[in-house]
Amino acid sequence: MRRGWGFAGLAVGAAVVAGASPAMARGGSGGHTHVVGYIIYSNGSPTPAMHSPRPAMSAETLKDLQRPALTDDGKDPVVASGMVRKGQAFMTVGVRHTFTGVLAGEVKAKGWFTNAKAAAGTPVFGLPMGGPDGPGIVWCAPQRRTDRKAPEPWTAVCLPYGDASNVWIKAEPALLPLSLTWDDKIARGAQAPDVTRGPADLPAMTLSYVFDGWDERGWLLVRETIDWGDGPEPLRSIALPADAQGVASVKLMGGRLALTRPAATTADQAMVAQDAPPRAGQPVVF
Repeated sequence: MRRGWGFAGLAVGAAVVAGASPAMARGGSGGHTHVVGYIIYSNGSPTPAMHSPRPAMSAETLKDLQRPALTDDGKDPVVASGMVRKGQAFMTVGVRHTFTGVLAGEVKAKGWFTNAKAAAGTPVFGLPMGGPDGPGIVWCAPQRRTDRKAPEPWTAVCLPYGDASNVWIKAEPALLPLSLTWDDKIARGAQAPDVTRGPADLPAMTLSYVFDGWDERGWLLVRETIDWGDGPEPLRSIALPADAQGVASVKLMGGRLALTRPAATTADQAMVAQDAPPRAGQPVVF
């Protein structure tokens, strides 16, 4: 059976950015998807089977599920001034993982013909994600080989709970996967990670909100990317409605940005203005 976990904020993030309902932010009527345990399933797909009961979550984990996955680096976001063209970011902010720590003990992938493992002391980050039996914190261990002439790109494995144990799943993008899927019949099991919470040696990241043009309806297209030094990785794209004057409102980090289409015939430019400046210390939505 194929299973999956998804980032808990994904179903509602677009609505928060738009200041609208999830259906409006998706650009649909709301009748084509439904949410089950924070994962969006298409109508007509079978209801996911429940797996073996998951170990009870601690009070700390239950509290963590109410917090955002990313936290700003303490500096106010950088907002573009004036005109931006398609492909340019209209806002960037330095971010870090909210939940970090190190493995207290070694974690090995189970199965024949594998020696995959994450050593004790490996830095890890946690993501609030949802699966068939509800939300939880999934811990991921990023690694980067530095014993080569040129450092290799970051890779990561995540350790969600599967049918009867944790499973060893390659994560993409490495430092911020939004979903994890696997087949129970072939997935490699793993030990449950024992994490010592605290600071972790992970790369600084930049979250960008990129102007991606105007669609045929006159809606604003926004592409979100994350970069930790290996080049920007796409996260997701959303479409936000504009008013009769061609102004789309984007609500981010306690602020409100107005992106205006210069002319009906111009689909690759937008004028950026700050109705209220985004600021550090506010929730990071993506």
